[in-house]
Amino acid sequence: MSPHARKLAYDRISHCFAVMYADLQQHKNVNDLSLNIHSENFFRDVFNKIYGAKFENANFSKQNSDCIDLIDIVNEKLVQITSTTTSEKIHKTLGILSNPAYKNYSIQVYYLLDKPDFNSRTVERVNTEYGLDVNDILVSRNDILTTVNNLKTEDIISLADEYFNTTVIQYTLDSVLQIVCRQLINDVGYISGNNYLTDLELMEPKSKVELNKISIMVGGNIYSSLKFTTIIDELDDNERVNLEDLIVHEIYRTYLIQFLVIYKSKRELKTYSLDELHALCAKHSVDLTQVVINTHNHIKDKLIIKDYNAVSMAWIILSYFFELCDIGRKVTDDITQQSN
Repeated sequence: MSPHARKLAYDRISHCFAVMYADLQQHKNVNDLSLNIHSENFFRDVFNKIYGAKFENANFSKQNSDCIDLIDIVNEKLVQITSTTTSEKIHKTLGILSNPAYKNYSIQVYYLLDKPDFNSRTVERVNTEYGLDVNDILVSRNDILTTVNNLKTEDIISLADEYFNTTVIQYTLDSVLQIVCRQLINDVGYISGNNYLTDLELMEPKSKVELNKISIMVGGNIYSSLKFTTIIDELDDNERVNLEDLIVHEIYRTYLIQFLVIYKSKRELKTYSLDELHALCAKHSVDLTQVVINTHNHIKDKLIIKDYNAVSMAWIILSYFFELCDIGRKVTDDITQQSN
């Protein structure tokens, strides 16, 4: 089996983990933990495959259900699967080790989202009371992917085909893109008080690319992404306003100001509206290629899911606001008095 086949299989597994992570994050934000329950059996099968284990779902036994989710009696292993990152949760989980039936068992806590960074007090208590190192107990998707990457090529391909094929199909481009947008909004951490939706102004994309002197390569990425931008319209108005605040008025505007400091002071530019900044671009016939590239790269860096079946999530999001004429100049005569 070729290195290329190995990479494709690993990339598919990594992508699926990223999609599931983002989806679980969104469900948690609305206090919906239903996916957590379904995750238990999925990871039972995946862990059995990559670790050569014999885990069973421990929640069928009321005796264990509050402390652990998976149990491997043969290899004496316990696993808790959770998205709760409190110190109370870890202590409650480790409490099962006081049961004589699990005296020789090892235990791990798999975090569906991010691993917690416990303070020194919690780390010391885990070591003192249970004789365990926190770093040996806590596991995240990145740890799982490291283990997967160390498997033999045939095992990675088999894992991808058996458990990560249908997972890709279950998540459509529509759902993944909306998950990505909501993840971005959630990471902003505020609710916008602005209302941009009442002032939509469209311009033919090819003319706009030429007007802003954007390179052929970057323009091609915008053109190829436009067919997917209608998916973002399915977000509710508040979500789209918050997304615009982040993408246009924070990320893009910041790079635009950085690019225009050769014409005006940064302090003065920060007082300009977006239209006034674009007017300054018009006055000096500014090539916005690098501003668009920087904006794309910044968006991409923020995303958990970078691409979906070779479609760039970041380009779709950027192209959505480019098409609405929020990113880039709109007309040739948009020079205002402020820019003089």
